[in-house]
Amino acid sequence: MYGEYSNEEKNLLTLQIIDSVRFLHENRILHRNIKLDSFFIAENESGESVVKLGNFSHAVQLQDNFEEFSTLENQLLKQK
Repeated sequence: MYGEYSNEEKNLLTLQIIDSVRFLHENRILHRNIKLDSFFIAENESGESVVKLGNFSHAVQLQDNFEEFSTLENQLLKQK
C-alpha cells in the first residue's frame, strides 16, 4: 500500500510490531537492535499491509539457564 495509512491501518500495523517482539521474547530471542529501520512493510497475498521485522545481526537466543529479570528495577539491582 502506498500513501497515507488510516488510523485503523496504523493501529493494525502497531499491533503487528508488538506481536513480532512478543513472539521473539516468547522464544527467548533478544533482537537487541530494534529501531524504525528494522521494520519493513510488505503486502500479503490479499493486498493487506503486513509488518516484517528484520536486521537480526545483533540478536541472541537466551539459554535455558539464563536468569530472567522481570523489571528494569530488578536488572539494576542485579548489577550491584
